[in-house]
Amino acid sequence: MINISKITDYTLVYLMVAFSGIPFFYYGGIFFMTVMMMLPLAVVIIRKRRPDRFIFGYLLVVAVLLFLQTAKFYYIAVSTYGGFMVRLLFAYLVLLAVGKKTIRYYIHILFFSVITSLFFNIISYIPAINNLLTNSVAPHFDHPLLMHEKYTIWPQFILYTINFRGESIGSTLMRNSGPFWEPGAFAGFILIAILMNTIISKKLFGNRINHILFAGLLSTFSTTGLIAGFMLIGIYYLIWGSGWRKLILVPAILFGGITAYISFEFLGRKIDRAMDVANIGYNTRFKSAMLDINDFAANPLLGMGMTKETRFEGKTQHRIIHRNNGVTNLLATYGAVIFIAYFFLTWLSFKRMCIEYEFHQAFAWIALLVVLAAGFSEIFFNKIFFYSLTMMHILYHPSKKEEKA
Repeated sequence: MINISKITDYTLVYLMVAFSGIPFFYYGGIFFMTVMMMLPLAVVIIRKRRPDRFIFGYLLVVAVLLFLQTAKFYYIAVSTYGGFMVRLLFAYLVLLAVGKKTIRYYIHILFFSVITSLFFNIISYIPAINNLLTNSVAPHFDHPLLMHEKYTIWPQFILYTINFRGESIGSTLMRNSGPFWEPGAFAGFILIAILMNTIISKKLFGNRINHILFAGLLSTFSTTGLIAGFMLIGIYYLIWGSGWRKLILVPAILFGGITAYISFEFLGRKIDRAMDVANIGYNTRFKSAMLDINDFAANPLLGMGMTKETRFEGKTQHRIIHRNNGVTNLLATYGAVIFIAYFFLTWLSFKRMCIEYEFHQAFAWIALLVVLAAGFSEIFFNKIFFYSLTMMHILYHPSKKEEKA
């Protein structure tokens, strides 16, 4: 028998992920997102889910911030603020509709995405198939409402994005972007799934899902993703590993990371190049961090706002205003108070997951470090799914009587 309720829940969680970074959905524009938000809203109404006080406080803080930024800069962008609120509400409505099952469904969606992407990634090494996917399949998935002009729109067919670039590794290695806009983005979403599945299964390795997810992470060949992955494994086994793992595995991981930096072009040369703040091309993650911190220093309490008119003081040349360090961009955009609150709530969500599934509560700190590391080269923190990470703790509040997922 078809389980309509389960299909609905998977669909809602998928949409939350899709509007966070799958090009067909993400680049569809705010109108498309607003229309699709009616689905989780309808489910909330049908299931008679009542919003809690947290969301009203959350939205009040956001409204106060936007008001103060408007008063500070004498500039208001209705469409930008409206899109911001839609993303927040989309995240909350999905959590309210699906409940504690959200993280399990998210893990399953990323697990499926890794398996399908590995298939398409492997067959892409065959030139004829790669040409077929790029020139014959992908054109059928162009979004009719596409609202994006800043970057290259890579060929995609929802399940897979054909974007192998981003590292100095030559033309022979096909980096795996999965369904997301680029390999580094895919790596970030995979890492979150690994964190959540580790909490649920109570082990980092020894379960099939994490093995597949780590294979997907490796296939991205993302500098930041792999460093965050090495960090996760190293800290985890340093704290909870048995004696032989601490003595053998942790030093091996550290040695492997150093060797990779020195030996592999796709890690070593890219990091060296990224540290060159005089780079005249698009701003690197390190140059972005420097520029963001300078912006933050100009207005540390309220930030510089989310519109380019205030954030970049009227500058419009894309190579100048381009930022790709999600951590420092959040700091510069919203200021120190919101920055601390954002990551405190993210940490709280992971902590309550650990309590719910009776896992080491200290793992929440490791999870936060991994999230920060992943966001060092991707603008993750203005995406629907990452907003949901600041809200997931409400699913595990002691007053909740909902059964475990």
